[in-house]
Amino acid sequence: MSEARDEFCRAIDEGDVKVAMATLVGVMSADESMHTDTDPNFDNAIKHLVDWLMQCGCIEDVALSSGILKSQPPLKMLTLTTRPLGTGRIFHLKLQLGSRMEIRALEG
Repeated sequence: MSEARDEFCRAIDEGDVKVAMATLVGVMSADESMHTDTDPNFDNAIKHLVDWLMQCGCIEDVALSSGILKSQPPLKMLTLTTRPLGTGRIFHLKLQLGSRMEIRALEG
């Protein structure tokens, strides 16, 4: 998993959102605890994802939105703050909470 963290941080540092998102998708699909949960709000799966993100050297903070976006399926938003190489950046990670948790978008 440290290779994935390095790849994710390299992509974040270079501003390559597509590669960063693809890396996160790969990490989540490889780790059952990050995409399945008995809790309909996926609290445990989200916690595992947040823990993984916080172990990345390029992420300073992960903030969870207080609610769920009412869409079909519902969405949960995470705000990622990077450790500044020059200037810290903010990314928004949208998680789709359907039959399993999936990444809908990474924007920033």
